Amino acid sequence: MNCKSLLPAVLVLVAAGCNSILDVKPINEISEQAAITSPAGARAALAGMYDGLQSTGYYGGTFVFFGDLSGDDVRHTGTFTTYRLADNNQLTADNTTIQGLWDAMYRVVGRANVLIARVPTLSTTDPTWPAERDEIMGEAYFVRALTFHDVQTLWGEQAPSGMGVPIPLVPVSDIPSSSQITRATTGAKLNR
Repeated sequence: MNCKSLLPAVLVLVAAGCNSILDVKPINEISEQAAITSPAGARAALAGMYDGLQSTGYYGGTFVFFGDLSGDDVRHTGTFTTYRLADNNQLTADNTTIQGLWDAMYRVVGRANVLIARVPTLSTTDPTWPAERDEIMGEAYFVRALTFHDVQTLWGEQAPSGMGVPIPLVPVSDIPSSSQITRATTGAKLNR
């Protein structure tokens, strides 16, 4: 009988002790404000941009595979349905691999935009920083332009006055504001 009366008390103590375990802050994420506050942070953010470029959802896989599958030079013989649909030119709006490709590409654009916005504001006494800053900025502008080209090639119309793709040129602060970015036309000129 004593065991039955102790069981609820033990359960309450165990449940109360879980708060510290469940309230762990992420160790692989930092806020945007804390991300690029020094040249070392800029270098880390640059590595993150390239990491996005080589992800399996972009140049590390999907972008390369789907580009070949849409042509006549490659044939899909595997079991992935989304790849078979690309091979048969039967892509639909609910294709999760295509959605992952879109997300991966715009994730790279977002990382490049953060670099472009934050790196020029850094100040340091390091005499080599201005040259390194210009190099980082050049790489960020190039990767963003490459990604816009890739997105336009896949989803934009090819006519000079056709519908293009969304072209965010500044970091997007939240999801609702990202949904307000409209498609550009293919003949649009971009300002930095």
